[in-house]
Amino acid sequence: MGSGPLSTSVQALSFNTRKKTDQWQLGASWSVGNAWFGQREVRQWQSIPVNLQAVESHPGGVIDLARNFAGLDVRTRSTIGSSTAVFGLAVEGQWDQRKGFENFIGSQLGLTGALRRDESNQALGLDFYAQLRQPLNVSTTLHAGLRVSRLQMRNQDQFLGNGDDSGLRHFSTLSPILGLTHRLSGGWHLYANAGSAHETPTLNELAYGSDGSSGLNSTLQAQHSGQLEIGVRCNGLELSALTARSRNEIIALGSVGGRARFGNADGIRRAGAELSWQQNINAAWDLQLALTALHARLSDGSVLPGAPQQQVLAALGWQAAGWRAQVKLQAQSELWADASNAAPGFGLMSFALQHEGRNTSGPWHLRLALDNLFDRRHAASVIVAERNGRFLEPGAPRRLQLGFSQGFR
Repeated sequence: MGSGPLSTSVQALSFNTRKKTDQWQLGASWSVGNAWFGQREVRQWQSIPVNLQAVESHPGGVIDLARNFAGLDVRTRSTIGSSTAVFGLAVEGQWDQRKGFENFIGSQLGLTGALRRDESNQALGLDFYAQLRQPLNVSTTLHAGLRVSRLQMRNQDQFLGNGDDSGLRHFSTLSPILGLTHRLSGGWHLYANAGSAHETPTLNELAYGSDGSSGLNSTLQAQHSGQLEIGVRCNGLELSALTARSRNEIIALGSVGGRARFGNADGIRRAGAELSWQQNINAAWDLQLALTALHARLSDGSVLPGAPQQQVLAALGWQAAGWRAQVKLQAQSELWADASNAAPGFGLMSFALQHEGRNTSGPWHLRLALDNLFDRRHAASVIVAERNGRFLEPGAPRRLQLGFSQGFR
């Protein structure tokens, strides 16, 4: 308890708040596509007052989620004269079994109690996409793309003691993009892209109504945005600028007791610029640098929560005889959770060492990484519109990772 960075609230201790997550995923990739499937399980005990959990429509203080997901993406490439086209089909599915329990038994807090929520959530998506590259002359190339998406979300309520929260939502979107690249003298290239993008709600964003009630959110709409980007690049140096405006942007309306509810907002504008540079110093050493500035505002002029306004990436790499090492600095400015609360900016160093080889089975890859090298305390993210004042999500301390992968013919 207390007010220090490692403190917690008395309610969190009383309800023995905790969270357990398990996940596994398998995938395969080949010349014309890739496929994946996996499972994720989450159990979380929250500090929600007993009198609130007692409300008939409340789903309880314990979240119990079991999720299965799978996907397939296949594509083909065709060349006719100077034109190159890619056609693809993507199918994805997600199946959730979502339960809720009271976080008390009688007068004892922090124990998994009576069932308060039991529902099956399903999301099925089908996407068709096409890309075209067409040279217009020796200096100018046209790029075009189109993505057609169809998404179905279904909720089947199996706990009817507080009403039937079953529902069905359909979303259909069309996302075109058009771009031009023009080659200038001296190795310089000028490019411009314009497009429209759509973002459909996720099952998590649809899990609660705009009033905080359980069941499929019946009012949340898909997000639409239009953007324009222009830039110039030459020999590893690139400078670009973009502007975007959205309609029905999906935003967090509030988060209480670990449950976030979402709605739509209009008039959100973004304008930004990025400078990146990648240079091979010699055969062994290389340098990377990226600077990003973003001006993102809500319709009332306030800063868009959850979007850092400045970011910096700098990396120095070395490679020889199949080995590669890299030291990297990542920094970002403060991150706002709402109009009056923000997580301070930070800078983190990391180190990675990897080696690649080949044996009789195929190529193999060994990687060792040390993240947050100087063990800096920082906020990895924020909970937007968190109503209890606990909006910071701490980042990981110094962390060592070791990985090995083996390819097969």
